[in-house]
Amino acid sequence: MWVLLTAGIVVNGLRLRDRLARLLTVRSEPGDPTDHDFGVVTAKGVTVDDAILDAVVAHARRNGLQVVDLVPTDLGVEAVLDVARLVDTAAYRSGPLLPGRGARQAIAADRELLARAGLDDATDLDPVEMVVAAARLKQFAPRATDLVAVEGLHAAAEESEHRLALLRAMAGPAAIPVATLPILEYAVIAAGLLVSPGWALAAAAAATVQPLLATAGTAFAGSPRPDPLTRCWRLPADAVRALRSRWQSKVVVSADPRAVEVRRPIYEALLAQGTDHFFEEPRTTCPWCGATEIAPRFTTPDLTQGKPGRFTLDGCTRCGHVFQNPRLSIEGLDFYYRDFYDGLGADNLDMAFSVLEKVYRGRAETVAAATTPTRWLDVGGGHGHFALIAAEVLPDTTFDMIDQSDAVLDAVRRGWVDRGFQGLFTELAGDPSSGLAGSYDVVSMHHYLEHTRDPRAEIAAARTSLVEGGHLLIEVPDPESSWSRRVGRYWGPWLQPQHQHFVPIGNLCAELEAQGFVVVGQEHGPTHQPIDFSSFVGTLAQDLAPPADRPWSPRPTPAQRAARLAILTAAAAPLAVAYGADLALSPVLSDRPGGSNTYRVLARRT
Repeated sequence: MWVLLTAGIVVNGLRLRDRLARLLTVRSEPGDPTDHDFGVVTAKGVTVDDAILDAVVAHARRNGLQVVDLVPTDLGVEAVLDVARLVDTAAYRSGPLLPGRGARQAIAADRELLARAGLDDATDLDPVEMVVAAARLKQFAPRATDLVAVEGLHAAAEESEHRLALLRAMAGPAAIPVATLPILEYAVIAAGLLVSPGWALAAAAAATVQPLLATAGTAFAGSPRPDPLTRCWRLPADAVRALRSRWQSKVVVSADPRAVEVRRPIYEALLAQGTDHFFEEPRTTCPWCGATEIAPRFTTPDLTQGKPGRFTLDGCTRCGHVFQNPRLSIEGLDFYYRDFYDGLGADNLDMAFSVLEKVYRGRAETVAAATTPTRWLDVGGGHGHFALIAAEVLPDTTFDMIDQSDAVLDAVRRGWVDRGFQGLFTELAGDPSSGLAGSYDVVSMHHYLEHTRDPRAEIAAARTSLVEGGHLLIEVPDPESSWSRRVGRYWGPWLQPQHQHFVPIGNLCAELEAQGFVVVGQEHGPTHQPIDFSSFVGTLAQDLAPPADRPWSPRPTPAQRAARLAILTAAAAPLAVAYGADLALSPVLSDRPGGSNTYRVLARRT
């Protein structure tokens, strides 16, 4: 173990050095201030003078940047390592979906962009506010944001008492496990002194020199650093102080306990009558074919949010349709979607969507192989991640989006879509004032149809919105996946209670043809998402762990908090192995019958 730990510390130091070495350095030159259209966002205690800003703006213009995060070369070495851990400098600018991160000192940005993002005249921000600002600005300039090392800019020191709040802003629910990592690392090294003292000392030495290794030959080689020999007890001590800190930022992020407490009275009122009114009466027939031959597949709690209630999926033995029974009522939908895609769940979902660039690109390429659309409507597009990536594949296509959440409005503000419509697709498509009817060459529904109450009505709305000869692209979980039967309720795409219908591909194609479409393409293997093994481990761990601190459940006791942390920490290694297996085996397994967890259908309106 200690051999691997030593090697890991050294390799990680080299990885961090590679990232830091890629940062270009900006030096201010004396001269008269120049006119420019850039403003600055600054942390408390940081001042960006005219000469430095002029140099940064010149760098931005040479490199086509709208947002530049300034990393002072006198930043403390631990903070420098933080930057390198958070930002892959080789991919940051070219990765439009990568989350915005930086040094939390100062950000120079185009003034018009700052105004759209609500960050004009933002100065003297606390560290959490700087995290939020960096993330926000990256969203508004996803391909024109970068970091630069700046000589002459004096950094403000961050206090260890800010650490936990910072991690909540950056790591969300994983903040406490991440905060404990220095304690665990040095505890393992200390334990090694009793078992393998030679390698334990080697690991301690590697940890001591890691900052020197990571900054050698970079702009940060002279960063202020405490006595290296104290690092082995200083970092664990700082971690303990961080975990005990009660410091709070002026801004409340989704992982902040205050966000939970603000919502607790709301959920107490919503749950005052129990959960029965969140469900309709159970069906006795299949909602797809009307057959009475239906049987329960399984019953499950909410394994994602942990909201109260039990949810049953039934399957039709005649047509294979799988459906939620009893179905959520409109009131139930409002309750279970609350804080899932927005509010408490917004940051987590935004992070989840941000790793799907390859999937988004594949969807656009499926359509590009069949047609070159002028106008594309993405239904249920969430925050607009797909449209942002699809625009690279089809640069001459205008993308609009429909969603029920406020995310669609933010997607317009970011510039990720041209127009955004907030509401129900079935209502908007039939409303002459919306302008949707007969307006689009392509309508897409990516993991949307399974959320709807009536998939047939959604297909009809898509036909209304398409021009003659236009294409409808649908991608949904495949209920005929063999893995879904093996693991039952622990198959991630079941996602109860959000998903209400699971339509086998044969049923969907038949319905498309019945509504005046011609199916021109079907895909299984290429659409598979590598989540089968990892979602099994993750949902199983969530099921075994005591509930998290959420406004819809009683406050956990200290023992429950400790048990949850222990179970989720123990699941981290199996989860990593499972994810590796997903990535390694998915190309092989997904091409077998029943191997894919997703399918995609492209149909043309006649």
